[in-house]
Amino acid sequence: MRRIELKIGEEVTDKQGKPTSFIYLGIREKTNSGAAKVLVECGQCGSHSMMLLDNLRRRPQRGCINCCVNAPINLGIGDIIKTSAGEDTAYTLVEELPAIEGRRRVRVRCSCGNEVVQYLASIRGQNKDSGCSRCVGRKIAASKLLDLSFQRFGRLQVVGPQVLVNGTYKNPCMCDCGNEVLVRSADLRNGNTKSCGCLQKEASSKASGSNWEPGTMVGHFKVIEKLESTADWYQRYKVLNTQTNRINLLPAGTISQRVNHPLRLQCRKLLLDAMRRGGFTKKSSTFRMLGCSYAKLMEHLGPKPTEDAHIDHICPCAQAQDEEELIKLQYYTNLRWMPAKENLSKGCKRTKEAEEMCRSLLHREWI
Repeated sequence: MRRIELKIGEEVTDKQGKPTSFIYLGIREKTNSGAAKVLVECGQCGSHSMMLLDNLRRRPQRGCINCCVNAPINLGIGDIIKTSAGEDTAYTLVEELPAIEGRRRVRVRCSCGNEVVQYLASIRGQNKDSGCSRCVGRKIAASKLLDLSFQRFGRLQVVGPQVLVNGTYKNPCMCDCGNEVLVRSADLRNGNTKSCGCLQKEASSKASGSNWEPGTMVGHFKVIEKLESTADWYQRYKVLNTQTNRINLLPAGTISQRVNHPLRLQCRKLLLDAMRRGGFTKKSSTFRMLGCSYAKLMEHLGPKPTEDAHIDHICPCAQAQDEEELIKLQYYTNLRWMPAKENLSKGCKRTKEAEEMCRSLLHREWI
């Protein structure tokens, strides 16, 4: 790169030969990157400062940092800021803020009502149609909008074009149950939203047993009467607790929780202890290791004979030779109720029933 010769006391010129407002004072240094840095005097305020020679010659300078900071903006509160070409921007001035390294900062209000802090030079260099990041994001989103009008997604029917709600475009939809909701296009297209919420309520009410008929046995509860309810998803029953011979009025969810929850914890502890005693780690869920649902397991086990009864393995876990066989012995057909004292005293006795279960699950003879 050709070295630019400067004379002390002369005004520095730009690349086109036009004079700037800085006078060279004779001190010249090099930065770590090799760029030339010179000491100059500002022709407007007379202050001295070190500036990069390339910056002085690349574009015309209207003054040093002190001049830029102290110079008034010449705009009043509420005035529209114009671009360098004299065209109106989308911003109106709210207040002037302290400058950072000589760059003027202002708080402005966009045409969308959003207030932002920007450099004045950045605003003046924008196009007249530009706005804040919120406006730009809305324009990009509007350009990518999909017209889903009159399309069906599950129980929802899109009834009109998208509307802007809190910065997000949503589709007005009519559910089959009659409710009107606003749903994002992404949730409709990927299947996350299929109804106004009624589908989930129906599924939860069905899972909690809102359709049990009188006489149905739910664990140790016998349904006597189905009571009137204020909502489909909250159903109450008059039930008989066969363990205590007491009649209770309970919601369907409470009945399911009292029946399934203790059994689920008991089975999990049983399988966890069996794997630990074999020297292995329980890697699968209890549901998968049992191979059935808790309702089917309850049906297989039958009523609990005594309050302190244990869930016992018909074919003992000690018969397993490796981890694979130990997991096979956790299948629900290998489980049964057994009184606590009998279970603790039986050990790994060889019985006809245990031999049959060994052949059924492990496909080999008793060892």
